[in-house]
Amino acid sequence: MANARTVASQQQNIQSSIASLADIIVVRFDKNKSNDQRNSLVAEGKTALELASGIKSSTWAAMTASEAEEQTDLVI
Repeated sequence: MANARTVASQQQNIQSSIASLADIIVVRFDKNKSNDQRNSLVAEGKTALELASGIKSSTWAAMTASEAEEQTDLVI
C-alpha cells in the first residue's frame, strides 16, 4: 500500500512539474532588417497575445510586470 502511495505522489509531482512548464519563443532580429520589419514582428506578437488572451493591448500595457507574467502563464 505504501508503494502505491509513493507512486501516486510521484505522479502528482510530475503532473505539477509539467503544468509549470512554458513554451519559450526566441526571436532573432537580423542585422539587415529595417526598423519597420522589426516593429512589424513585434506588432504581430502583440496581436497574437491579444487574440489568445482576449485582453486588449492597452490593458497589457497598463499591467505591472507581475500581472502580465501571471496573465501570460494563464494564456500559455
